[in-house]
Amino acid sequence: MDLASWSLVEWSFVLSLIALTISIMALPTVFQMLWGGPSLQVNLDDRQVENNKTLRCSIVNKPVKNRFFSGVGVIRQPTEILGEIAISEAGSGRIIADSIRMYLATEKEMGKQVTLSSFLPATLLVAICKEGGVSFIIEPSDNLDSSHNIPLERGRYKIMCTIYHSHHKRLKFTGEFLVGETLTDFYWTERQARILQ
Repeated sequence: MDLASWSLVEWSFVLSLIALTISIMALPTVFQMLWGGPSLQVNLDDRQVENNKTLRCSIVNKPVKNRFFSGVGVIRQPTEILGEIAISEAGSGRIIADSIRMYLATEKEMGKQVTLSSFLPATLLVAICKEGGVSFIIEPSDNLDSSHNIPLERGRYKIMCTIYHSHHKRLKFTGEFLVGETLTDFYWTERQARILQ
């Protein structure tokens, strides 16, 4: 087979096949760039251990649900997240604490900035109910008894959080919780955070 004797049509066909192969091989990378970016979701939940109960926000980098995209290997890119939290009385709007850098925790790290992967959530501890009463958590410690935490009276409270992540994007949300006399009167009033932007 003498390649020099090939016609222009034969060369065009071979080059077209090579270009098609390269395009098909590059498609997953293009799909990953366009549809694999971080997509954050917030869930409100609580956790009770013996006579202690905490209210938490769980921040999730939502997995790719589209079968085609997940079939070609598109996954959510990990992203660095950090944020601010403010708390106020829900009725009067009186601000209790404003623009506090939040502490976040994942399975691997804890601090004011963590890496959120596509399969492990980050947790924000908001408030704790112990025998001594309810406190808004400013600085988590081993037993959550930091002197920086703010005691809360009975009432309804609203948190407003802003999470900053990749490429100057942000997720702003609110949630409300109730503080009563007993452990059963300490809960989120809604199970889903209200997304503001």
